[in-house]
Amino acid sequence: MENKAFVVLPNALFFTEVKRHLQERKSVGITVKGNSMYPFLKNGQQVILRPLHDMRIKTGDIVLAEIESGYVLHRVVKKNERFVTLAGDGNLYQKERADRDKVMAAVPTSPLRRIAGLTWYVLRPLRRIAYKIYASWIKPIKKSKT
Repeated sequence: MENKAFVVLPNALFFTEVKRHLQERKSVGITVKGNSMYPFLKNGQQVILRPLHDMRIKTGDIVLAEIESGYVLHRVVKKNERFVTLAGDGNLYQKERADRDKVMAAVPTSPLRRIAGLTWYVLRPLRRIAYKIYASWIKPIKKSKT
């Protein structure tokens, strides 16, 4: 069995390298960290980022963007000539805004998955209600049975 070594880099250094490769028009593989894109991307999942040099940003795309607080891999839910609005599929409230020129790459996806992701986003209000019911009624019942 092969023993693969890996190095954990600070985000700033890691994304400096990612940006460099993308600027050289190279695709980059990264590991998803966190659950903000659940259920469409899961923590630990590998994704390929394709540079945007010749691609148009489409609503529903999952993109890597630099925002004020760092970098996010989130879905484009709205766009205009200057900005894109991003939201994590797993986030019920939070959205980010990024300058279009700060969007560096996209995760290749099918039109069907893009539509599914946007549908999941539109269902946010219903997901909030479902989560409140779960958190206040179902979760405590499950906990009391264990």
